[in-house]
Amino acid sequence: MREAMYGLSLDWETCPAGVEWHERPPSPGARPPSILGQVGDLGFRGYRYLTDERVRSVKRMKNLENPVVLRFKNANCDGHSRDGMAKFLAANGFPRRPFQGAEDAAFLTGEQDRLRNLIKVAGVGEASEAIRGVNDLLSRHAFKFAPMLPAMTPLPPVLGDGPPGLPLGPQEPLRLVPRLDYPIDPQEDAAPRLMLAAGDLYDYMTMECAFVAMVGARTASCEHCGNIY
Repeated sequence: MREAMYGLSLDWETCPAGVEWHERPPSPGARPPSILGQVGDLGFRGYRYLTDERVRSVKRMKNLENPVVLRFKNANCDGHSRDGMAKFLAANGFPRRPFQGAEDAAFLTGEQDRLRNLIKVAGVGEASEAIRGVNDLLSRHAFKFAPMLPAMTPLPPVLGDGPPGLPLGPQEPLRLVPRLDYPIDPQEDAAPRLMLAAGDLYDYMTMECAFVAMVGARTASCEHCGNIY
C-alpha cells in the first residue's frame, strides 16, 4: 500500500491593484456601539484594497519552506513603517474576508499576536510538548461567538497575548474541508493526496503552525527586531 500524502490548500482572492494604508478620522461626538446603537462614524485606521477588482489566488502547501504565517507575523502593521503589511496583503490577501475590501489595523495586529503565540508553542521545546500545546490552543477555536455583553466590556483574546477587546473572529471554529487531489505537476508522483482545504487565509496559517509541530520543526526569534524564522 502506498504511503499516504497530506497537504494543505486555499482558494482565496487578492486585488491586482494592490493595498494601501487609509485613515479616516471619527466624526464629532461619535460613540461605539451599545444597546442604543452606534452614534456617528468611528473612523478607520487600517488597510484597504485599491480597487474592487479581485483575482483568484490558490495556495498549496507541500512543505514548510517559506511558510505564509511567518511572512504575516513579520510584516509591519503599524508604527512608522507599514509597507511590510501592505506588501503582504497585496500578495496574499487579507487573513479574513474583509468587509468592503478593508480591515482595521488593530484587528490585523491581534491576529498576528495570536498566530505568534501559536507558532512559538509549535516550534519550541520537545515535539511531544509542542503537539500537546498546539492541540490545546487549536481546541479553543471550537468556541462559537460569545453572548452579547454590555457596551465597552473588554473581551479577552482567545489565543496569544494581544490587547483586550479584540474582535471575535479568531474564536470561530477552524474551517477545513478534506478532499482527495492529484498533483498538478506531471513530474510528481501521481498518487492521490489527502488535502485539507482551508476556509480562509487565517485558517491556512493556523494549520501551517500545526504542521510545524507535526514535523518537529523548530523556530527562533531575532533578539533585535523580534521577527520569527
